[in-house]
Amino acid sequence: MNTDEEKFFSELCVMKKELKESLNIHSGSQKIKHLIIEELLDVELSMDKLTNGEYGICENCGEPMPLGVLEMIPTLKSMKDIEQVEGFYRKQIYT
Repeated sequence: MNTDEEKFFSELCVMKKELKESLNIHSGSQKIKHLIIEELLDVELSMDKLTNGEYGICENCGEPMPLGVLEMIPTLKSMKDIEQVEGFYRKQIYT
C-alpha cells in the first residue's frame, strides 16, 4: 500500500471500530441498527478493495475516482455516488 492507501485504511479501521461500538449503543432501534450495519458493510468492502488494489476505482466505468472526494467520503463506490452526494451540497464537489 502507498501512503494515501495506508491513510485511507487507517481511517476505515477507525470508522469500523466506531460503527461496531454504535451497534451496541443502538441495539434497541432496528432502523438505526440497519443503517449502521449497511455503513459497516461499506467500510469493510472499502477495506477489502484497499487490500486487493481495487480501491478508488469506479464500479461502473472502471475509472479512478478523485482523491479529494474519497478523502471526504472514503466508502464511495462509483462516480454516480459522487453525483448523489453533490445533491446535499450547495456547490459542486467534483469537476
